[in-house]
Amino acid sequence: INRGAGGGWQVFLVALVTFLAFLIYIYLGTYVRRLKPRTGLNVIFFWLCMCCALWALCISFMFPASHRETAWLWFRLSAPGWCLGPALLLHFNLVLTGKLDNNKNRFLLMLLYIPAFIFTILGMTRGVTATALIYEDFGWSPLNDVNSPLYWSYAAFYIICIAISIAIVARWGRKS
Repeated sequence: INRGAGGGWQVFLVALVTFLAFLIYIYLGTYVRRLKPRTGLNVIFFWLCMCCALWALCISFMFPASHRETAWLWFRLSAPGWCLGPALLLHFNLVLTGKLDNNKNRFLLMLLYIPAFIFTILGMTRGVTATALIYEDFGWSPLNDVNSPLYWSYAAFYIICIAISIAIVARWGRKS
């Protein structure tokens, strides 16, 4: 591996910032969960933070990995974080805005989480977005396969979850 001039401190800095994000996610999730442990919104926020924390932790170890295989392992272990995150964010916003009654909308939640779990399994076994890792000045970086239907199906799922989240929160905000 040609790590290039100055790559060592850049890799360390990027890994450190990502690891600090991991600690912040853990802190926020546990803090909110301890406020009111049984509140549905707090539980969903806790799991959203834990997914983001898992992603940040794994990615912080992916950047400085000494071998491509080790970096791939960390990237694949991060899959639950970035695959479940969009569904958890939409679920959080549906509960926040009062658009979701858990007893009446179990089917909607199932439809929301099925693709997220499928992408998680695929992300941990064969990959969803990236087909290769390349070494940059800041460490290992996933190279996305923009010609893959799987990549575009995940991108569509991600965009739809984020767009609906923004729309329902904006609409809720205008009404209140």
